[in-house]
Amino acid sequence: MEAQPALTALLRTLEQEEAEIVELIQLATEERSALIASDFPAVDSVTERMLQVAERIDRHEQRRQQLLNELGNAGAGLNEIVALAENHSVGGFPDARERLLERTGELQDLQEQNAQLILSAAKLRERWLAMLTRLANPTYGAGGQQQANESRFLSRSA
Repeated sequence: MEAQPALTALLRTLEQEEAEIVELIQLATEERSALIASDFPAVDSVTERMLQVAERIDRHEQRRQQLLNELGNAGAGLNEIVALAENHSVGGFPDARERLLERTGELQDLQEQNAQLILSAAKLRERWLAMLTRLANPTYGAGGQQQANESRFLSRSA
């Protein structure tokens, strides 16, 4: 395959990957809202859609690697692709690289925020479970008889 058509196809592939990443950003924002609202069915739905987008990104990545193999630059990163395109007078790659880097950084930030929300929710549930478990566990008195646990998490005045 000639370099210019392959590079043009590669640029289109990068642009398609960027569009998929933008969709992931939108889904990660939806996921954050669902996590905050503790809307677990919505979280499941968003997660399923994110997996579908990730599969499409994988296909774009395979296409990108195929085009790089055809160009004799297997495994080249974005910087090497930009240099290769410049050597063949094909434009658009520096802007595409910058947009991809910006979008992936944005997605990473959102995913880290979502992971923190999930971790906080899990810790909160764990604390509640531990507290409720302590309330439900009977104690034994001096005579070996079971007694109800007297601890409370709400005061009588509440």
